[in-house]
Amino acid sequence: MASTPKWPTQSALIVCDYQNFILESQTGCQENAKLAAEKALPLITSARAADVPVIYVAVRFRAGAPEVSDDNKAFSAYKAAGAIVNLEEVRSGYRACLV
Repeated sequence: MASTPKWPTQSALIVCDYQNFILESQTGCQENAKLAAEKALPLITSARAADVPVIYVAVRFRAGAPEVSDDNKAFSAYKAAGAIVNLEEVRSGYRACLV
């Protein structure tokens, strides 16, 4: 049985960009994105069990993503593909498995 990691007293776990469109683009498909999210769960569970704060960071843009420059290769591609039309998925989808 694996031992529970020891957490320093002034720690927090930061979970960044666990959003459908980011995970899918980075892992290649929806199934791999879900697997990546599931693999984060033991670490999140361990942090919570040790009373370590878990902080979620998510990409958010206003409607139409006017903040995204055409020079930003990653996010301009998402914008052009319509993948960041509605980022309300941060309240559902894969993030919901992590909360």
